[in-house]
Amino acid sequence: MVGRHIDTLIPEQFSTQHRHTLKMFCAESSSQHTDEGRHLPAIKASGEHFHVCMHLAPSEDTKHFIATVIETTANKKRENDLKAQSAHLKTLNQQLLQFTKETTNALLTTDDDFRISWANPAFERLTGYKTADVQFERPLLLVGRKTSLFELRKLQNAVDSNVQYSGELLLYRKNEVPFWSMINIQPYQVESRLQGFLILFTDITEQKNLESKLIE
Repeated sequence: MVGRHIDTLIPEQFSTQHRHTLKMFCAESSSQHTDEGRHLPAIKASGEHFHVCMHLAPSEDTKHFIATVIETTANKKRENDLKAQSAHLKTLNQQLLQFTKETTNALLTTDDDFRISWANPAFERLTGYKTADVQFERPLLLVGRKTSLFELRKLQNAVDSNVQYSGELLLYRKNEVPFWSMINIQPYQVESRLQGFLILFTDITEQKNLESKLIE
């Protein structure tokens, strides 16, 4: 490399960009990172592409400059992986948001103290409560005088233990009309730390009424 132009390190498709950076550096004669210190594409003698961070500094006689080149291929890969993961999560979030709007099942999310943070439109249709009515309240506001205390204790024990719960409960709408619901509660965590609970309500009133008629 001694005596050869630094462009030797640069893939042909990026050479114009690098020449512009070098020209700017020579004009200013000040220490700086090329391309604002980001990962730059480079090429090895074998033809293999890799990434570097290059720092340029003028020599004492200002007739030359010193280039410090640090390989950052692994960092660039991690950066690309994080970008891909972020894009994937964004797509999933958009799909989840669309699903929660369209589903006929009522959904709630709570914080780690089991207080409601969000409700989907189906929850309002099922219970008569809007998100603003129930935000920061506990889902137990749907409990009424004929709700099974035994089943409630099972639910509360599951929440206290941060484990999944599934069961049938007689609940009450905002207008105090009772309805039967299959309830599924799932804790969700980030990096092994509890963030809250996702609660799914499925209206099974017709099914329960039919069962009662068959028993009679």
